[in-house]
Amino acid sequence: MTYSLQIINDYNEFVLDDYPVMHEVDSGVAWFTTSNNNLTMGAEANANFGSFNVMYPYAVAYNNNYLNSVRFANRMSRWAATSATSVSWSKNASGNDLLPDFATTQKGDLSFFEMPPDGIVHALNYWIDAPQLSQPLKGAGIVLPSIDDTYSPNYVSVSTSILNTTPTGTHGLLVNDPSGNKILDSRLDLISLVDYNIFSATTIQSVLTTGTAVTFTPRVSITTPMVAMTKNFSVYSSGNGRWYYPLLTWDGTKFTLSRIQVSPNRNFTAAIYQGFGMFVAESTA
Repeated sequence: MTYSLQIINDYNEFVLDDYPVMHEVDSGVAWFTTSNNNLTMGAEANANFGSFNVMYPYAVAYNNNYLNSVRFANRMSRWAATSATSVSWSKNASGNDLLPDFATTQKGDLSFFEMPPDGIVHALNYWIDAPQLSQPLKGAGIVLPSIDDTYSPNYVSVSTSILNTTPTGTHGLLVNDPSGNKILDSRLDLISLVDYNIFSATTIQSVLTTGTAVTFTPRVSITTPMVAMTKNFSVYSSGNGRWYYPLLTWDGTKFTLSRIQVSPNRNFTAAIYQGFGMFVAESTA
């Protein structure tokens, strides 16, 4: 005989239903490289800056106002892994890529990062299905608004894939769906999700073009938030040499989405307004 269990929270949302619950598969301090020469992973749309074909975040603002020189800045990226492996199949002109050793292997897997003190400019999500890999990987990372070789946030990656394993321990709560498939095993670590939000493309456009800031206050009080975000890549430039990107910050009570200015002294236009979603969890540290 099989059993199932439904749990509904105060907001009439299903906390547990007939669908597998994501459990922790990996955690630690996010990996990053101090090298400016090895690109860590692939990029989105490229923009030509002099002799380099790069995209932000590889163009770095040394303060919030102006940028007089452009250089590779993958040092601003933080990845949901504790180590990386050099791979030769990336075909980068600069040499081998350093591919983070991600533990996430399903497209729906999530990686939560503790909110950095200076905020998050860019959220990175890649599905890596290279023939040279033994299995596909879900790559996730965030980008800081400035270079800081002394700081990296904690991260926690969650997935349903770990339900296929047999954890140690003989006591806890084990829930199957009506077909007998395991959907919850309390012997595995869980993350406490407290809220979620969606910033629409229209909101992103307003923030970047007018400088309007928008806020989001989680419905549950939280001390140290961790966030998992869908791909967040937006940029605006009217052709005056000033480029704007969204900046997500946390002040202890609420999140604020504003804009950060980068001035790479390249007078061409750009307008990419990409909405994104974010899940908020309590830090496990």
